[in-house]
Amino acid sequence: DIFSLNGTFPLDTTLEVPTIRHPGRYQTVPLGSSRLQLLALLKEILVYRSGEGKDGQTTSKSSLAMDALMELPIPPELAKSKKGEEEKPSDDDSAIVYNPWPALCSFIWAYPNNDFYGIVFYEMLRSVVLEHHEPTLRVILQKSKFLTRAVKTLVTSPGPLRGVLLNCMNLLRLRAQSLPPSAFLPQYLNSHDGWREHMDKIVDLTIDQQKPIKDDGRDVNIGLGSNYAKELGLGESIQEFDGTSVLEGTTTSSNADTSKQEGNPGKNAGGKKKKKNNKKKKK
Repeated sequence: DIFSLNGTFPLDTTLEVPTIRHPGRYQTVPLGSSRLQLLALLKEILVYRSGEGKDGQTTSKSSLAMDALMELPIPPELAKSKKGEEEKPSDDDSAIVYNPWPALCSFIWAYPNNDFYGIVFYEMLRSVVLEHHEPTLRVILQKSKFLTRAVKTLVTSPGPLRGVLLNCMNLLRLRAQSLPPSAFLPQYLNSHDGWREHMDKIVDLTIDQQKPIKDDGRDVNIGLGSNYAKELGLGESIQEFDGTSVLEGTTTSSNADTSKQEGNPGKNAGGKKKKKNNKKKKK
């Protein structure tokens, strides 16, 4: 089960993979340097944002990699049929390469003390959030239940995961503030019970984390445009939504109506003038 991936087991557990025995009467399945290197390579592909298009302008390449990953099937324990039942795995499941995001999310809890993986995961998540790649966000937040598990961990016993989870939660919080309310991310956060209930707690934890060791009474700013937001990778170009900006590549219904009216002024403004002129002639 992808939701119960674990890297630590009791000594009496029989495993088919190599493990490391520890004096605390437990054994671990190491993430391994080879897997970390592969994950770091995947991260470099996902965060690669520069490239020159046909018009000579800089274009984003990360969305192409995200699209390619979303073409992979969801793991069978997460894929639901129309009747709400889990899809039965086929006979050749061993040869199938599944969408990696559910496992990548679970690795955070399976290897809580692996700071190297925490950094790699955060950078991959940041690329997806900045791109606002909705299909990937749906897999991470909905299918993998990353937001639910992260909020629950932070408000109960964060332990070694406190740092990386706070970074992830504030990344989502600040990015949602820069998007139109109709975008997927702010809509999902506003509809998530755990998020709405514990958001103040997460903000308080972040403020406590960012307070300097020598507290001089100054307020800690963790909003957009702050040094904290820049440290998270949200630069000056990420500003709070003011009601005028529109997501690239998407158009809301109201914007579509407006563009149609602006593109064909003769049907509206010109049409009305003609009617007024006709009335004057009749008089």
